[in-house]
Amino acid sequence: MRPVDALLADLGSRDIRLWVEDGRLRFNAPEGAMTADLRQELTRRKGELVDLLGTPPAGEKAPATAIAPDPAHAGDPFPLTNLQRAYWIGRSDPDSFELGGVSAHVYFELEGEKLDLARLEWAWNTLVKRHGMLRAVVDADGMQRVLAEVPPYRIDTADLTAAGAEAIAAHVDSARADLSHYVAPADAWPLFVIRATRLPRDRVRLHVSFDGLVFDASSILLLAREAWTLYSSGRDDLPPLSLGFRDYVLAVAGAEESEEGRRARAYWEDRLDGLPAAPDLPLAKPLSTIGIPRFSRRAFRLDRDRWGALKAQAREAGLTPSALLVSGFADIVALWAREPKFTINLSLFNRLPLHPEVDSVVGDFTTLSLLEIDTTAEDGFVERA
Repeated sequence: MRPVDALLADLGSRDIRLWVEDGRLRFNAPEGAMTADLRQELTRRKGELVDLLGTPPAGEKAPATAIAPDPAHAGDPFPLTNLQRAYWIGRSDPDSFELGGVSAHVYFELEGEKLDLARLEWAWNTLVKRHGMLRAVVDADGMQRVLAEVPPYRIDTADLTAAGAEAIAAHVDSARADLSHYVAPADAWPLFVIRATRLPRDRVRLHVSFDGLVFDASSILLLAREAWTLYSSGRDDLPPLSLGFRDYVLAVAGAEESEEGRRARAYWEDRLDGLPAAPDLPLAKPLSTIGIPRFSRRAFRLDRDRWGALKAQAREAGLTPSALLVSGFADIVALWAREPKFTINLSLFNRLPLHPEVDSVVGDFTTLSLLEIDTTAEDGFVERA
């Protein structure tokens, strides 16, 4: 029988939500996600799951307790989340960690025609005022805080409208080299960079760098949607926000000290000794010999028809696209790993439903779940997934 964390990870990858209500196990699942085998497993392990997920005793606050926003203390320092702290330590102390000295970071380029940079700059500064974490810094003591006031952000612009192809390529390469591995000072605003290059034929390329210390990927997508809304309309019609990331972090920290939080912590502490290590992969050189690490992304894209066919096959087998991809990833890692059993990290954009505005807040909500992989079994791909 697989560990309960593997079962929960499987449910999560299928977008199946599991909870306990009045002592009974409840679930909500997309159409086709809950297979007969999975339903039987939940039935067999109902008692174990109720004990793990059960509601707190009387007098305890459940993690889903609504947050009371505290705007009066919005600028007060507050702790980093566990993952933020790992990011911060790794970038701040490169000599103590292999492959350290880099930021959790995203860089991308966008190109469009007849882009109004003044209008875009206004839209972005509107978002800086709206979202506290766009004004966030992390001080030397490892506490983060939101600055009450910051100067207007100006988009640094290079005019290459009359330049030739060679000069344009050199400029773009230079901007990419500057920003693709940029490690911003964590204690200085801003923790983002937006540059623009004006090109011939009324085209504009944007060079955008976001520091993952204070934004997760879902926050970047949120900012992109809101920036486009503001830019398109030219008006600030976004609904007001009362909730801040600080409110959320403090509420989650309080929930972790509840009876339910203590049970969850005890569960993982009991599991630690039995979890296999990270995959032991062959390396071209010892990590300790790498001075300044440089990372690159390797990408492969399926066309729409092939991806649609693959998702249809997965659906027939009772698998979500997420479960399919995670299982495929684990199988590829297993081909190279020296040991057939290992543990991988799964990133989750874990915005707990503690407040109606939680999905509209910018911050680093990412958490990690540990998934145990065992490739010694002779099951087929569908059974392993």
